Amino acid sequence: DADAVVAALAAAGVPRQRPVGVFENAARSGQAIRRGTLAELPRLARSQAGGPVLIAIGEVCDVLPAVTGGLATAETASSPDLLRATG
Repeated sequence: DADAVVAALAAAGVPRQRPVGVFENAARSGQAIRRGTLAELPRLARSQAGGPVLIAIGEVCDVLPAVTGGLATAETASSPDLLRATG
């Protein structure tokens, strides 16, 4: 579970402020990308809707809006860390 992942990485010296991305239904219709920090990973994981999920950890998550090629927009009705595919 996400709490165990955070605990193991923190114990290994990974800072809790390290960026993370949670990709649900990656490259599929209904794709959702949630961004945050390692400390927020449990909350981000709980907010997924049940599709297959890929978790990325590290600075690559800082460039998520750029690598989506403009196909994602911020969801205004939900948390600011949620991006939904529009194309």
